[in-house]
This record gives sequence, C-alpha cells and structure tokens, in this order.
Amino acid sequence: MKQIITSILKSLGLFIGFLLFFILGTSFILIKGPSRVVSNLYVNSLKESSGGGFIADIFLTEQEVQEALDSNKIIISDDVTESSANFDNSNLDMDEIIIEKVTGSTFRGTMMIINDPSRVSVETIDTFCDTCGKPVQYIVDLNDGIGGINGGRFYDNGQGGVGGSPMEIVISNGEMIMGNTDTKYPMMGFNADDKLIVGNISGKEALEMGIRDALSFGPILITNGEPAKVVGDGSGLNPRTVIGQRADGAVLLLVIDGRQANSLGADFQDCIEVMLEYGAINAGNLDGGSSSTMVYQGETVSEPATLYGDRKVPTIFMVK
Repeated sequence: MKQIITSILKSLGLFIGFLLFFILGTSFILIKGPSRVVSNLYVNSLKESSGGGFIADIFLTEQEVQEALDSNKIIISDDVTESSANFDNSNLDMDEIIIEKVTGSTFRGTMMIINDPSRVSVETIDTFCDTCGKPVQYIVDLNDGIGGINGGRFYDNGQGGVGGSPMEIVISNGEMIMGNTDTKYPMMGFNADDKLIVGNISGKEALEMGIRDALSFGPILITNGEPAKVVGDGSGLNPRTVIGQRADGAVLLLVIDGRQANSLGADFQDCIEVMLEYGAINAGNLDGGSSSTMVYQGETVSEPATLYGDRKVPTIFMVK
C-alpha cells in the first residue's frame, strides 16, 4: 500500500511540475515574444487576476510591468449620471425578463434584461467576515429573489475564494452598511426613481442623491450615453460582470465567461461595445475574474472560471 501511495504522489508531483513548466514556458513566449501588443495584453490579463499576477513579475521589471499596464487602460472621468428620471417605458412589458447569449471574437457571455428596474437591488450575506462569503445563488435564495449577478469589491484573505468582507461602499435598501461618507468611490447604484447612477461619488453624496442600492468596483464604462475613453483595449482578457441601463429604464446585467478554451474573456472595450449595442446609456464594471457569475431561476446560466464551484462573495445585484 505504501508503494502505491508513493507511486501516486510521484506521478502527481511530475504532473504538477510539467504543468508549471508549461505555464511558465508559455508565459515566457507570450511576454518576451516579438509582439508587444500580445505581451501587453497578456500582462494586463495576468495582473487583473487574483493569483496570476506574479507570473508577469518573473519575466519583467516593475517598470516594464507598469508600461504594459499603461498601454491598456481607461481614463477616469469625473462625470456622474444625470439623476433626473425620464423613462419612456410605455412599450415595455414590465414583467418581462430576457436572457440572451452574447459572443465576441474572444468571448462568450450572457445578458439578462430586466424591464422593470425597481426589481433590481443590492443584497448581502447575513454576516460579514473574512470567510463568510456565499455563492450568488445562496444570497438570491436568502432574499427570495429569482436571479442575480455577483457584486462589488471584497477582501479575499489568502485568495481562497471565500471572501465575505466587502470593500469600499455598500448601500442596501437605502442604508449605507459599508463605506465612508467623505470618500469618493467608483459607484454603481439605483436612486429612488430606479435610475442607475454611475460615477465617482462619495458616501455623503450618494445618500443626498437618494441612492437606494449601490456597490463599488469600476471602472465606469458609459456615462450619460458617452463611453469612457479607452487606451488600447482598456484591460486584459478576463471574465467580466457589468451592470447598465437603457434610456427606457430596462436594466442590463452582463456576465462574460473567461479563462476557458472556448472563451478567453473580454477586455473593457469589448464590454463597452456590447453594452452600447444593447442600448446602455449608463454602465459600470463590477467584480470580475472567478467571481463573475449569473444565476436565474435556480440555475447558474453563466460558466464561472473556477475549479471549486461558484465563487463565494458578500454582495450581489439581485433580481426580485
């Protein structure tokens, strides 16, 4: 029996060693190869991941990494959504929710369209702690919802995928349960008129604007119909989660699958183009990577990039 276990462990060790050699070898070719565009895109993709950023640091100096990041970025705007609500939803079936698949040259994803914006809210786990995170479906069920997507930024202690402590700001049902009144955050949230407000907004400003539900991540992708200014592609290729709203009030929830053979992921320019195609006049980027998840009627309708099931998170945008 001991010999069998030893043999299995040796085989496992060889496999892990080969896999590591393959990953590092491939990374070396992509990073140090002749194409600067490919190298910059790959470095950006690595640096956006919670566990892969160190690979770029092996082959590049700190200055070279920063130059790669600067080649693909979004220029931060001071614009904030005009808060007056003038929805013309007379042609919408307010009970309708539509699920559609979207595709691009490097990605596949899922778009959920909710005609009634009052059905979308921020919900959280019942207790915040480093390891208290729950899957999106759990939080949806906890709050009697029918669907939802992952939400804002959170601490992920040790990158173990069990983050249960939100970062920056969380406003749920009109109450600011996380955040600082004087600090500005890249915020996405709904006001009392069910209009999606996006922009760099302080906690105090959000409460004064009557924000009922909001989370923070960023960057802001579209404000008042104007897409953000993008340098290069804006980012690397990764799973993405985006929230937006059309002029008629319908809410757009987009989840891009990534880090898979059939879907590498999307950059920020891809996300902007998809949201504009669907008519978004305001949109913002939420937590992505292995957090990116969409559920509807008890099923995960996206394909999360995890090896251990849907990632655990503390906050979501939920559909009632």
